[in-house]
Amino acid sequence: MNTDSLIYDLITADLPNAQLCIIPGGTHFAPVRQSDLFNKTVNKFLNEPFTRPDSKF
Repeated sequence: MNTDSLIYDLITADLPNAQLCIIPGGTHFAPVRQSDLFNKTVNKFLNEPFTRPDSKF
């Protein structure tokens, strides 16, 4: 397991209804360079209810 995935797990574990999406090859420019995937991901997050099986919320 790499350090990045540990950090992502720690951050999302304590945020109710948090979702993690890693865009392959993504950088801080993903909204521009991979706009289709970025926009689909954001729209899905905003429009579809999400519950984690381990979430109390």
